[in-house]
Amino acid sequence: MEIDLLREYNPWWHGPHSVIPDKFLILRDLYHSIAPVALNLEDRRAVSIAGPRQVGKTTLIKQLLQTAIDDGHPSDRVVYLTHDDFGPHFDSLRRLLDLVFSQTNLSSDSGPKAIIAIDEIQRFENWDTDLKSFIDREKAKFIITGSAALPLTRQASDSLLGRLDEYHLLGLNFKEFLAIRQAGAVRAIEPASIAVEKYFRIGGFPEHSANIDEGIAARRIRRDVIEKALGQDLLGAAEIRKGDSLTRFFTFLVRNAGSILNKEKLANEAGINRKQVDRWLQLLRDADLIYSVNNFAIDGQPKPRGKPKIYPSDPGISAAFSFGATPPPYGQLAECAVLRHLINQLSLMMPGVPEEIGYWRKGESREVDFVGTFSGQQCVFEVTTSRKSSVLKKKLETLEFFRKKELASKAFLISSKGGIDFKADVQGIFTLSFQEFFQLCCTGNLTEVGQ
Repeated sequence: MEIDLLREYNPWWHGPHSVIPDKFLILRDLYHSIAPVALNLEDRRAVSIAGPRQVGKTTLIKQLLQTAIDDGHPSDRVVYLTHDDFGPHFDSLRRLLDLVFSQTNLSSDSGPKAIIAIDEIQRFENWDTDLKSFIDREKAKFIITGSAALPLTRQASDSLLGRLDEYHLLGLNFKEFLAIRQAGAVRAIEPASIAVEKYFRIGGFPEHSANIDEGIAARRIRRDVIEKALGQDLLGAAEIRKGDSLTRFFTFLVRNAGSILNKEKLANEAGINRKQVDRWLQLLRDADLIYSVNNFAIDGQPKPRGKPKIYPSDPGISAAFSFGATPPPYGQLAECAVLRHLINQLSLMMPGVPEEIGYWRKGESREVDFVGTFSGQQCVFEVTTSRKSSVLKKKLETLEFFRKKELASKAFLISSKGGIDFKADVQGIFTLSFQEFFQLCCTGNLTEVGQ
């Protein structure tokens, strides 16, 4: 029975079958970074892909397996396993892998190493020590995924030290979002402004990126976050017993995204103490559900006691938890999407280096939404969805202030209009539409603007 289950999930062992049959699936940007490492059989280190639920981790690992077969790797030495279907039949990962090796020819030295992908590995008890023993046998290259980053880092840090390369898959960036919409149900070419607004309101979850009702998308995203990411992944991984408190905690953060964090108010809202606030914030960061944007000193370093701003990791989460609000929080959604793309730009420039984006605040009247260092140049960013001349002028004056003080190499105003005519006393201030900015972050280099 168990071997039959293995064969059912690996039909390419016995004939021509595609690992991933959907013709409309795009290759994510992260695929191109992971593939050379994940399919390098000379490197024994396992590859882990962490990230929120429903961002495409399963699709990504199946694409990697398909690439291996297409490139000539023996199909009977390519294995896909998932806890959802194998977990109920096996009490441990070790027992499952023992069956895989004993009932197939993977133990044989006559062929190349096996490539074994294990989906949602963190649900197996003691998975890290079991995986370590199989990595050390050097009979297979392992690719693993988990919906919460916490179990893939903290729990496994000792057992898998030197044996694991970790990557994070987030929601679709705008370029990927457009590619799926154009390949799927959305046949007509949308005006740029409509596509940007759709991205703000639906976000980067691939399942919802084609032509789905926004209300349905919002309900599904809230369910996946509350019931599964918070209710299953984090409650189980971190042994949190207050499920309702964690939901209130997260909801408060999302609905106040972009505001300076008031930890006392947050603690009161969730019914927890200040020490738990710091712990739960770290849990949500580890699970790739939120970003912390720290208050940077003028020298670019985080202030020791500076209060952070919190943003959800995808504009779709922000939209889902504010669905039906009047008026819709477009400014919040725009800031969330811009931050997502600034992190995308940093990850392209410095793969594997922790991203650090902050904000500047000088007094009560001078503040920029984001500041970061790109190719050695400190850049500042202001974001607005307003088309009012008075608002745009004020934003530009703020950027001009920081440029005059030579505190930033370049300054950007990102808005719905882009290309705004204005007279500045200093060089290095640029106005971009959201679409122009997103495209630069996905395919270019922000620091090359104006060169």
